[in-house]
Amino acid sequence: MNIASIFRSNNTPGPTKVDRASKEFERIDADYGTILDGYQQVNANLQTIDKDTALQPPSLSNVKDAQLLVMGATAGAAVGGGVGLVSNLLTSWAAQPSIDVTTTTHDVSRPTLAGNTERRDEVSKPVTKYDQNGNPYQGTQLTGWDVKHQASFKTEKAGEYTTQEYKVNNAGVSSPVFDALGGMAIGAGIGTLLAGGVIVTRKLTGKGEYVPHEGRKTEGDLKVMAKMAGVGAIGGAAIGGLSGLLAGGNSVTKTITNQTPVFENKVLGQIPADYHQPVHQSSVPSPGTQSVNGQVPVMEGGVLGVGKHVKVTEQKEIVTAGGGLNLMTGMLGGAVAGAGIGVAAGVLTNVLRKTL
Repeated sequence: MNIASIFRSNNTPGPTKVDRASKEFERIDADYGTILDGYQQVNANLQTIDKDTALQPPSLSNVKDAQLLVMGATAGAAVGGGVGLVSNLLTSWAAQPSIDVTTTTHDVSRPTLAGNTERRDEVSKPVTKYDQNGNPYQGTQLTGWDVKHQASFKTEKAGEYTTQEYKVNNAGVSSPVFDALGGMAIGAGIGTLLAGGVIVTRKLTGKGEYVPHEGRKTEGDLKVMAKMAGVGAIGGAAIGGLSGLLAGGNSVTKTITNQTPVFENKVLGQIPADYHQPVHQSSVPSPGTQSVNGQVPVMEGGVLGVGKHVKVTEQKEIVTAGGGLNLMTGMLGGAVAGAGIGVAAGVLTNVLRKTL
């Protein structure tokens, strides 16, 4: 019979006959039963797998009192340090530093000779005298006068000069280190207080009291701290650098100028010279004159004596407000602050790994 004849045939294959009494059927039936039992067991396990694999909630009873305090302090320090860094960034962004300058104008006076006054001082010598009874005693005898002349002056305005005083307002901008350390200190204090409250509460209520058990063994604690410190330093450097850029962009610089008038010693005029007049001499020849010197301001400028002004020297000082923080100092301070925050977070992570 060939293929064509098969297709032309009207005969179709009959149903397969199974010998249920044969050993082969018994073996197949047994294997099928085993497979069915295994399927039912797997199906039962699948029904509870969600519950079996679900993460168990953290239990307060796994944590010692000392560990609770460490967790509270480190969590508070990490959060507080982060808040400190962010507050430094916001302060640098919103800062409006200023320099308040007060300028004062001073008059420069020039003395001129107005005349002189004369003073006569008696000059005596010791002599022996006798009283009405003829008894000697020590006395004095007038021999003459010392005549002295004192110059008198008047002043007139010769010009003016200015001085400046300033007050710097840095608008509260400081290094990220100070703000972060302050935030860490405050946060650690608050976290410690909260942890202490939890400890007291569970002792009073008996709920969540620590149950002694063998602690979980962990490895690589130092690596965890080092990694978190590194991540914190990188993040802190970025925030601190941005703070420095913002603070530097908001800084204000002014030049403060203080003037000092220049004086010179000059002859202001002549007055009579001092002399001594003996008592027996009713008049004396002309005593001559003496020069009177004084400090007068130096005048400069002008043309043919018109428009002259007092010569001054100037002392200049450059003052900056809000310039204490720049890109480099901000990055350095932020890196140090971020590393400290990272260490605190690393300690917290290690405690959690050992307890939860």
